Amino acid sequence: TDTHLSAPVQDAIQSWVKSGGILWADFTALARNQYDEDSGAMNETFGLAARGALPDPGRSPDPEARGETIQVLAREKLEPVAFEGSAFRPAWTLSTGESLATFTNGQPALVRNRFEKGQAVLMGCSALALSPYGKQSDSPTEFPKIRRILELGTDLAGAARHCRLSVPRVNAFVRDGPNQTVLFLIN
Repeated sequence: TDTHLSAPVQDAIQSWVKSGGILWADFTALARNQYDEDSGAMNETFGLAARGALPDPGRSPDPEARGETIQVLAREKLEPVAFEGSAFRPAWTLSTGESLATFTNGQPALVRNRFEKGQAVLMGCSALALSPYGKQSDSPTEFPKIRRILELGTDLAGAARHCRLSVPRVNAFVRDGPNQTVLFLIN
């Protein structure tokens, strides 16, 4: 999900979640409006009282910097596992959101919020840290537990799983259209 979205688009997404949609986003998603201004419009959707500062897009993290450790809790079909996230750690303050994972300092790293008829999930690192190309995928016993974070949105929605791949380094996406379904396998 993009960091920058116009206010009308953010309002439409919020209405969609209220009506029963399931939203999964990573840490900077929907945080700024079309004018690159901080936007708190989605805080209520994600169950946040405050989002905190975002990373400065003009400053790259130190290449030697280690990512923040994220500890996933045993909740919502997630198994306990620790992994290295992004070098940036958000400073979220929860309102109605529930923490499903924490950073080593106890701050929330994965938040799930029930928002009227829908739900929203906000991950405290880049989704790339959960991809088959992240260093986490080198741990064959732990990586499936880490990947469950990405699958949480579809699980909450009760979406059918079209396939399950045995090779964790293959990205698989399914897109449904009005007349057909397309399966993407990216190796």
